[in-house]
Amino acid sequence: MKDTPIQFSVIIPTYNRGDMIVETLKSVLAQSTPVYEIIICDDGSTDDTCKHAESFLNDNNLKFTLVKIKNSGPSHARKVAVEHANGNWLCFLDSDDFWDPAYIEEVLKVIQHNKIECVITNFKTIKNNQVIHASKFDDAPQNFWSDGFKKEHNILTYKKDDLFLKTFSFQPAFPSAQAISKIAYEKSGGITLHSRSLKSEDSHFTRKLYIYCKVCFNKSALVNIVIHQDNRSNSASGDIDIVGKLNGRLNILQLISQENILKNHPFYKELQSEINRSQVGVFNQYYWGQYYHEAINQFKKIPVRYYSPKVISRYFIAKIKCS
Repeated sequence: MKDTPIQFSVIIPTYNRGDMIVETLKSVLAQSTPVYEIIICDDGSTDDTCKHAESFLNDNNLKFTLVKIKNSGPSHARKVAVEHANGNWLCFLDSDDFWDPAYIEEVLKVIQHNKIECVITNFKTIKNNQVIHASKFDDAPQNFWSDGFKKEHNILTYKKDDLFLKTFSFQPAFPSAQAISKIAYEKSGGITLHSRSLKSEDSHFTRKLYIYCKVCFNKSALVNIVIHQDNRSNSASGDIDIVGKLNGRLNILQLISQENILKNHPFYKELQSEINRSQVGVFNQYYWGQYYHEAINQFKKIPVRYYSPKVISRYFIAKIKCS
């Protein structure tokens, strides 16, 4: 019996990207391996995003579905788009990012040569039409990619069963660089809406993939993440933004804990330890950034057994600074 042909549905959430979405769609059209369909979910845009998207897609005879919803955040828009997808593989792409022409071709090669359910691809960061960072994967801690991974050319397959824990130290994924089988999406529980108000909301879904799915990583940086004034990828400099990222990560881990995804799982104890370590990390970052009131409030959330002499000392210094 022949294998079922792989059909890629491109999932594009969008909000007020009238000036950028055509460039994103051009990158889909330019793929050396054509996609099956494009699903756009417009998250209540108030500009001409839909007009530009429809015009381009119709002019190029591309198969597409355009869904419009009230503004409710990118997670909801992605979820709605997935619900309208007919392909058996989902490729996520934000409406301000774009793919290199070989992206889908390389994803397909990985799927055909590996029994995997998710492909996470390396990405470049673009600002003002210039590459400002050539490889996200290079940011990984030393030995991250050598410990537990099997490498074949640019493809890295993790051979252990604790990828969820391993990625506590480094999160290599970004929505526009993820492809996942529809079956695996459903197996993981898919995108859930109770994470949509959190910073780093997309990592809630990704971390569930690490638990439920077999994941491969492609070291070739074939995805381009565009940094600009209006997107979440554009992080203001300074300690308060670092705190925001740490808090977002902490909130996602707490949510996974509360959902009981890992209840009675060997990872659960380590998840709780990581949450507590993260509480300390957020406290320290507030302190180093001289946000002393916030540091005092964060200190109260840290379990007593995680009080170190340095943490206690910083707490009292913060108290003095606020008096």
